[in-house]
Amino acid sequence: MQTIPRVWICSFALLILHMSCSNDLEKVRINETEELPVAITRDVVLTYSDSARTVSQLSAPLRNDYISDDSRSEFPEGIHLVFYNADQSINTRLSANTGVIWQKSGVFYFSQQVELINEKGSQLFTDELTWDNKQKKIYTTRPIRIIDKNRILTGDGLIADDNFQTYVILIPTGTFHIEE
Repeated sequence: MQTIPRVWICSFALLILHMSCSNDLEKVRINETEELPVAITRDVVLTYSDSARTVSQLSAPLRNDYISDDSRSEFPEGIHLVFYNADQSINTRLSANTGVIWQKSGVFYFSQQVELINEKGSQLFTDELTWDNKQKKIYTTRPIRIIDKNRILTGDGLIADDNFQTYVILIPTGTFHIEE
């Protein structure tokens, strides 16, 4: 019986390993332009208070924080906000499937099944809504539906005060009943 020298066996094994372990740098390279969150928080509940009274409360199942020239917090699994009056009664409630808050500008952006309810019970439904905290207004250019006690309003676009008490539908649509 013929024996194969160990040197040949080791050389053959190294050759097989070298051939099977080829790395294509393009496949292995991490996307260097992808921005990753600096903090990830689960089951978030943030309460904002002023002079020992609650002003608002934010809750979300997931919060991703990004720090850059465009620092922001993203809420990819849903967001719920409650705003309170001075007497601690609920002024406005907002929920959406996703949300983004830009720290520098104070702008909140909500998308996917956005629902806003004011203290009178008026409900706003839309796909996208922007709340500008500094200008104290909310707006959208997307289709909207408002349900009040006695009517349903539809249209494209809306501008309102930040507690959704007064609003203007930019392009009203649908049937309107006008009393003479």
